[in-house]
Amino acid sequence: MRGKLLGFLAVLLVLSAPLGGAQAIDSKTLREDIIAGLALLAGPSVAAPVTYDEVRVWPLDKGHRVEITGVAGQGGDQGNWADLGDLAFSVQETKPGYYRVYDLAVPASVPIYDGEGNRFALLAYELERFDGVWVGALSNFLELDLLLTDVRFGLTDGTFVLSLERLGGVSRAQQGSNGRTDQQAKGRATGLHAEVPGEGAFDVAEIAGETSVTGMDLEAYAQLTQEYEALAAREGGASEADLAAFIQRMSALNVLPGSFAERFSVSDVRATNAAGQTQFRLDRGEMDFAGSGLDQALAELRFGLKHEDLDLGESARAQAGPMAALAPRNLGLVAAVERLPADRLWQSLLRTLAFALMQAGPEGQMSGPMNQMLMFMLLGEALPALTEAGTQLKLPHFLIESDVAAITAEGAFDVNPAAPQGVTGALQVAITGLDQVIALLEAEVNGGNPDAFGPLGMANWLKSLARRETNGQSQAVDHYSLELTADGQTLLNGQPFAAPLMPQ
Repeated sequence: MRGKLLGFLAVLLVLSAPLGGAQAIDSKTLREDIIAGLALLAGPSVAAPVTYDEVRVWPLDKGHRVEITGVAGQGGDQGNWADLGDLAFSVQETKPGYYRVYDLAVPASVPIYDGEGNRFALLAYELERFDGVWVGALSNFLELDLLLTDVRFGLTDGTFVLSLERLGGVSRAQQGSNGRTDQQAKGRATGLHAEVPGEGAFDVAEIAGETSVTGMDLEAYAQLTQEYEALAAREGGASEADLAAFIQRMSALNVLPGSFAERFSVSDVRATNAAGQTQFRLDRGEMDFAGSGLDQALAELRFGLKHEDLDLGESARAQAGPMAALAPRNLGLVAAVERLPADRLWQSLLRTLAFALMQAGPEGQMSGPMNQMLMFMLLGEALPALTEAGTQLKLPHFLIESDVAAITAEGAFDVNPAAPQGVTGALQVAITGLDQVIALLEAEVNGGNPDAFGPLGMANWLKSLARRETNGQSQAVDHYSLELTADGQTLLNGQPFAAPLMPQ
């Protein structure tokens, strides 16, 4: 078989076919490969099996036209299924292993039925644009230009509706002189509205995402996936000798990319109740994840999270009363793992995958205890590698800010399995506005709010442990230095520390 081209485009279910190899594929072979690919989507281990009536393929001037009739997607334990209808698209080989998929024709709506054949939901959309380049090595689109408009989903009984004004994305790739591929992709959805009539609604003005990957070796990735799948499908399972040879071959490949970066954001998020009152509103939220040096001996991973201007809204504020002043209006977090032994961790992962092949059942499934064993196996190999590499866990930025107080923190820890806590290092924490928090909680307790007793006790305890200073705005700032030592001590501001009712 020439590789696999199975595409599943979430809303449209774009089915493409197994494409790969050095020679131009003919219509007959293309049809056979599509049928073989669809068979994989109908197997017993697939969470959402796909069925169809017929596959037709005929040549065009520069490629082939594909039509798949009667496509249906099964899903759920209750026998629900979606009637995706007849799908058609054109395929043109641009170079060995790369296939342009374009002129997509799909139904404008998808009805969804229950196990008894009763329609209970409908998905509708306008497909404005679809043009992509499928790469067999990735089993995915390397390049894609997609735009949907007027996306609507609703239950036929009227209890839930969802709509999107626009949903689109663009992905582009470029091959460097070293033969490796870089990819940049951006996606955007606008005008999201979800509503349960009589209960409330949820709106998001914009959802955006972007991804960048550099230094992908598509040939190495293809070899890994093809060999792993061949071993997994071998009747009677793979032998230890086969797995050892697999690990040796894969260890010589540099499958990991050089770097990657992902970012996801939302803006103007709002939830309202049945009366139209704002339950909460968020001006902006953002999450990002990045890695660099993944193809080197030592790598770095970074994670960021933040939100800005969170407002509980008039309804929630009225319910929370003065306690609403403690809500985290702004939040910011940056965490990093430095000196990560990427190559050794990759070798550990390969050995774990090989072990999983030996333990998997006839349908590739493993029991819960076996999955846990695999995790312990991976950790058992990873911890010594982290120690020898001098891996560091860093928190360069942390902020939680409410209307009356703020918490900031920064710190760094070294992985050290010899230490009782597993790490050594220190965390510096500063709290501004602790007195205001205590005054607010005392007023709540005096007003008969039993939920304020616990937080008040914790706030007073924190104040008793603090090293207090005054900042340039004449505000009291309480400082805490938490240190984990190699001999197992936990020190707070230089003194042995144990949390209340807990051993050190």
